[in-house]
This record gives sequence, C-alpha cells and structure tokens, in this order.
Amino acid sequence: EPPVVYLGGDAHPIEGPPITLENAGCLFHTLADTRQNRALRSSRRIEFVYRFKDSQFRVQARAEEEAVYFDIQRVNAQP
Repeated sequence: EPPVVYLGGDAHPIEGPPITLENAGCLFHTLADTRQNRALRSSRRIEFVYRFKDSQFRVQARAEEEAVYFDIQRVNAQP
C-alpha cells in the first residue's frame, strides 16, 4: 500500500513503493534525537516538537506491527 499524505483532512496517495518499517525509521531518525529514537523503540509512541528554520512542528509517531505512523503538524510560523 503506497504512503498517504493527509492535507486538510483529504487523503493524497503518493506514487512510489510502500514505505517499509526501515524506511520510516530512517525518516524518523532525521527528525528525532537519540533520546526520542529510544523512546519510540521502547514505548512504540512518541510526541515532540521539531524546529526547522523559523517554524515548529508537532511530531507524533507510533509503531504498530509492521507499520510506522507519523502525524506532523505545523504549530506556528514566525513573521
């Protein structure tokens, strides 16, 4: 099943191969620090704020069986 991005509540499938648990783990590693990576492995759920340039994003991730789910939402923007 291909990855899906939700924008404004609407599902938008992305062309390409399915994201594996390994691929999702690599993506998560680019957003999370070592402590957050350990927390996802141990509790299977994590929530934190990711800062990029002048913006902040709330990142929620959970691992279930062979899937990793991400919810990334922008929480503010600097003028």
